[in-house]
Amino acid sequence: MREALWNRKDQQRIKGFLENTRRIYQDLLQIEMKKSKKEVKKIRHLKQVIEELYEINRSLQVKTYLPAHKPVCEDLTKEGRKSLLKSSEKNRDILDFLLNHHHKLHWQYGYEKLPENLEQNFAFGEVLGAAAPMGHKKINMGFVLLSPDTKYPKHIHKGVDELYLNLGGVCKINEKKVFHGESHHVVPGLPHDIQTAEDEMGILLYTWIFTSGKSGDYEMKFSNYKK
Repeated sequence: MREALWNRKDQQRIKGFLENTRRIYQDLLQIEMKKSKKEVKKIRHLKQVIEELYEINRSLQVKTYLPAHKPVCEDLTKEGRKSLLKSSEKNRDILDFLLNHHHKLHWQYGYEKLPENLEQNFAFGEVLGAAAPMGHKKINMGFVLLSPDTKYPKHIHKGVDELYLNLGGVCKINEKKVFHGESHHVVPGLPHDIQTAEDEMGILLYTWIFTSGKSGDYEMKFSNYKK
């Protein structure tokens, strides 16, 4: 497969994607700050990502690398168009970026061995990170795709503080419903699973903050799965 070429127009779209994401996180931060029972760790996550995205966009450098695709990507265009109809203006820009540039991302699983059928129904692609058009040491950011009626089993990301923003249909994270446009924070080492709705694809934007301060210094594993 040929390398993904990010031309000048693409790079401007990446800048727009980063700026839109930063604004969405600022909105999420304002919502959290107004709550009577504040989630301090989630607020800290949002603030750090906002700061990092601002700095990244000041000196944006996009690299060329080999893209990779997974089976779940085949359904993204049709399902993504459905999600666009439900999106706010800011979320719509994020989804539009994904739909127009997903073929240039390096989609992966992150595990050597997956539970049965998950390899047909799951993948994630980085926009910021080691296998991404923009490398970064402090945070990773990208998209998670899950087919309709798919269970992403209990898993643990040790060394990673993470947040999911739901861009698709209603999904459940640890049995808690996360509606379109809502976010869910997961502290490092907390087991969590994701269940998509029966008739809607799960499309999530995620951000990872490495607790050690070093990109790649983390562990991914399923809680109750043996090779």
